[in-house]
Amino acid sequence: MEDVWGAHRGTALMLAGALVAGALAAVTALARLRALEAQLGEEVPAVVARVPLAAGEVIAPASLSTVGIARRYAFPSFYSDPAQVAGRVTRVPIAAGEPVLASMVARADGLALEQRVYTLVESERVFLEPDLAPGDRADVLVAYERGDNRLAEVYLQDALVVRVDTPPAPEAVAADLAGPRGTRISLRIRLEEARRLAWAENFGQQIRVVRRPAAAAGSAWTSGGTDGATESSGEEGGTDGR
Repeated sequence: MEDVWGAHRGTALMLAGALVAGALAAVTALARLRALEAQLGEEVPAVVARVPLAAGEVIAPASLSTVGIARRYAFPSFYSDPAQVAGRVTRVPIAAGEPVLASMVARADGLALEQRVYTLVESERVFLEPDLAPGDRADVLVAYERGDNRLAEVYLQDALVVRVDTPPAPEAVAADLAGPRGTRISLRIRLEEARRLAWAENFGQQIRVVRRPAAAAGSAWTSGGTDGATESSGEEGGTDGR
């Protein structure tokens, strides 16, 4: 009987030793984890591509998301807010989930020689489709009069939206500030298209900027591109300067 109790005591002591050793290991692991966290620093947001982005693509807000990374690995070239990246152009392809670095993107106003950025301001004569955003493609429609005829035509197709600025609320604007306060939209177009659009602003009756369906974007020709294509309205060469 004594040998049996001795065997039980031995087993109990071994079990207790194992429990103590496990507890010490857990405490040690926790201490090491906390030390590692202290070395890495707290998590900070980093902007990543939500979907694959091709080189030369204007980055839309919906193409971006944020993830948390250790501060130690948050290089200065990281972006922390998608608004800092939206509207820029990719220099290189960016895979889905890959951090967007400053060296990977460029401002959208890095234009080719024949390109211009033309800004329209929403007014009683200029109408903008709601919710247009950088990276969208848009068509521009113009209504005007020629003699006794009232005409409307597609002035531009597939123009790239590079910037949209929404005005502040009226109560936030000082009463003595002058100038148009409508939403501003900037389009990347060719120099000749900018000349025609300037004519439309001065002499046309109405300008409408409408979103081009994604399936149709680039299907005909791209405004502001480098292929030299132009749209003929059938009216060029007249006396109205268009």
